[in-house]
Amino acid sequence: MSECTGEAECGNGVWEYPEECDGDELRGATCESLGYSGGTLACSAECTYDTSGCETGPICGNGIKEDGEECDGEDLDGESCESMGFEDGNLSCSDDCTFDVGECTGEGPECGNGILEYGEECDGEDLDGESCESMGFEDGDLHCSDSCTFDTSECTGETVLCGDGIIDEGEDCDGDNLGEENCRTQGFDGGTLTCDDTCSFDTTGCVDCGDLTYCDNECVDMNSNMDHCGECSNPCDGDQVCTGGFCVDLDTEWTLVPFPTNVEQIRAHDLATDGEYPYLGVVARAGGNNDRVVVAVHNGVTWEILGPSPSQGITNTLDHTISLDVHVTEDATQPYVLFGGSANTIDEPNIHVAAMTDAGWEEVGAPGYQSPCMMHFHLDLALNGTTPHIATYGSGGCGTGTGYAWYDGTNWSEHPSTTGFNGQIYLDSAGRPAIVYTDRAYVGASHTSTLMQTIHAMMWWDDQDEVWAPLVESLDMDAGTGQEEHMAATSDEDGNIYAAWAERIPDQMTDSYEIYVKKYDALSQEWTLIGPGKASVPENANDPSITLIGGNLWLAYVGSSDFNITPGGVMVMRYSEASGEWEQVGGLLNENASYEAYMPVIQGASGIPYVAFRERNQTNTQDLYVKRFVAVSITP
Repeated sequence: MSECTGEAECGNGVWEYPEECDGDELRGATCESLGYSGGTLACSAECTYDTSGCETGPICGNGIKEDGEECDGEDLDGESCESMGFEDGNLSCSDDCTFDVGECTGEGPECGNGILEYGEECDGEDLDGESCESMGFEDGDLHCSDSCTFDTSECTGETVLCGDGIIDEGEDCDGDNLGEENCRTQGFDGGTLTCDDTCSFDTTGCVDCGDLTYCDNECVDMNSNMDHCGECSNPCDGDQVCTGGFCVDLDTEWTLVPFPTNVEQIRAHDLATDGEYPYLGVVARAGGNNDRVVVAVHNGVTWEILGPSPSQGITNTLDHTISLDVHVTEDATQPYVLFGGSANTIDEPNIHVAAMTDAGWEEVGAPGYQSPCMMHFHLDLALNGTTPHIATYGSGGCGTGTGYAWYDGTNWSEHPSTTGFNGQIYLDSAGRPAIVYTDRAYVGASHTSTLMQTIHAMMWWDDQDEVWAPLVESLDMDAGTGQEEHMAATSDEDGNIYAAWAERIPDQMTDSYEIYVKKYDALSQEWTLIGPGKASVPENANDPSITLIGGNLWLAYVGSSDFNITPGGVMVMRYSEASGEWEQVGGLLNENASYEAYMPVIQGASGIPYVAFRERNQTNTQDLYVKRFVAVSITP
């Protein structure tokens, strides 16, 4: 096909390579040719075979004796001419999967000898376990006739026969007769309801979409699905994106989600989500050198501050770093917050995790985790249920490195170090580390390798060999180009990991960076680049944050043509599966493009992307902004 030109147009009713089918054009395929026993084959909207209408009953001719067949090919189910009542000969199987006794010798089955043999329903008192009730009657006495067939003359009541296509009393259904029932009336979102051989509903083909919606034979998030935006079969155009159930033009401006004005100067921030609402955590200066942690949730209208400060009672001077995560169950959501403080002594706990409970914020593993570093520049939190796993980047008594710890329900725990400092796995690291938890914790960071190259790497703890093992030695496109920068990571429900990082551009006179994104496939255990190249637009980009919203990758970062000349602005990209390209969503998020922006964090709530970032102001302090991309604005 290498010399063929043009692309297949799915939906035009004409089969074109590489389609399986198109409309009614099935290319001669049937349910039977695809290995099913029968039914109706159709073509999906994606021009692939739709086998939901095919039946999975016995397949005569596959050489396997199945229910409803006497035999199949060489599979005679252990029977022989002798067991069938003949004296000798060769028993075989006919094309319709019934016994062929044509080569059996002797007189054959003898009706009236009281022994149930081939071709007989019964014989004398041997009724093969049947009764009037099993024959569909209410009561009575079943007998065997002189011709070795059932005699139901003394059975009483109406005949209820499963398999006659008539729904009788006591039957849910009968054959293809489902009455007025379907998967939806049975409490499911969609799918195919069938009837089993006992005339009871078989719901194995029904689908429960949970919080999603059933559209075109699949479960979709109508808050973010490009083909079913807000309602089924409502596709967005190529220059739009589906957010919050609305098709929004890509050049739409981001709208402000005002944060409470009674919160003081912001020193650090992070953003998390429970899937429905965004959560915001900040380290705020309360006057003088006193800082406090504040956590709030946006209820769709305004921010609601959750309880008193989680840092209340903490004696450490708070570091300017914070991380959030949310534990979600069917019954409740529970936010967790990670924050650090500068230790006064090397043996003083200086990392703290708090969880919101009915009684307010409660510290997990009080009095906290004693990090080998006395101060911290960046922290990252990942939950496994209610178990917190943390990645730290700090200095002071630990070189400059990245560490990992978790709370096991009793104590804060560490794996053996790779550097000599407790809990530390990377020495001479730089920038923000990243931690994700799927089947285990994975920690990524920028660090100087044994070859004296500065690279981005990710490791996991191997319980069997009890060592830190590399998930990838280097993510970089060009390892060792100089001082690398921040990392970010996220994962999907299948255990795949997505990593974003800022990499120094080689052969540049000044420190200039580009952002790349790769995916680790949990099945193939391979890393692949997302998109044709870099994910960032300007010549210089840093501070990446990555998340999945409705299964789509979103990336926020700070970009500038030259950070030495032009202040960095917050930009957002979305990866389009349709085009295989990264596309910019909206313009700069900055409130004032004349001032530098810092550390954007992106998360999705109800299919809507939210971005939190700090921006320097005219007094040389920093203001916090939260913006979202949707057609509906929020009133302050």
